[in-house]
Amino acid sequence: NVKETLKGMVVSKKLLSNIVSNGRDVVFVGTKRQARKGVQNAAEKCGMHYVSERWLGGTLTNFRTIRSRLQRLEELEDMDNTGKIESQGKKQGSRLKRELRKVKTNLDGIRKMSRIPGAMVVVDAKKEHIALREARKMGIPTIAIGDTDADPDAVDVIIPANDDSIKAIEILLDQLAAAVAEGKT
Repeated sequence: NVKETLKGMVVSKKLLSNIVSNGRDVVFVGTKRQARKGVQNAAEKCGMHYVSERWLGGTLTNFRTIRSRLQRLEELEDMDNTGKIESQGKKQGSRLKRELRKVKTNLDGIRKMSRIPGAMVVVDAKKEHIALREARKMGIPTIAIGDTDADPDAVDVIIPANDDSIKAIEILLDQLAAAVAEGKT
């Protein structure tokens, strides 16, 4: 039903705009294959954070540990840029490169997130239930694009739409990113 989708979208845009205008950040989460590119593009468009590869349990509830992993990422990148990884032995160099690749894949989208975000936008409420549970525990308002199989009670604002269609995801995320950009000004 398009009317319900529009209703959810209007409420979501207003909420995001208010949160961002109060100086808070938004994190976009979408780890399914169809959503990865759209999530990343929307977040980069409005200068916010994103998780597109894998939601690490404790990203919000154990934020201090995640920050320490981000410091390790910067440390490894410095080593890579200065050539210190190559100067290590073959085995150790390979291990460090693998660690760099793994940490970068998982945490690259939230590397500039210095504090807990003010809101979370999720693609597919059913798949991202761990992220939603963490946000609920931390008191962070959540917005989700959800199919008929998603539980609307797990989310603060649900946008009923096809969460498997790449085009639908991109259109909805584009609108939400525009609301975030509007809240920034």
